[in-house]
Amino acid sequence: MAVHGHPRQTRTTKQRETQKDGHVTPEELQFSLRNLGIHVRDELIDDLLREAT
Repeated sequence: MAVHGHPRQTRTTKQRETQKDGHVTPEELQFSLRNLGIHVRDELIDDLLREAT
């Protein structure tokens, strides 16, 4: 899942992408969002990633 928009979001997500395959796991996305001060339920993360694939 590519993250577009705010440069800090892109940088945070790239730093967290541990597999280096261009995809972000639910855990990596949740971690990145929480570091940005955005708190999202796990179910919403799952829905977002399912829609993006």
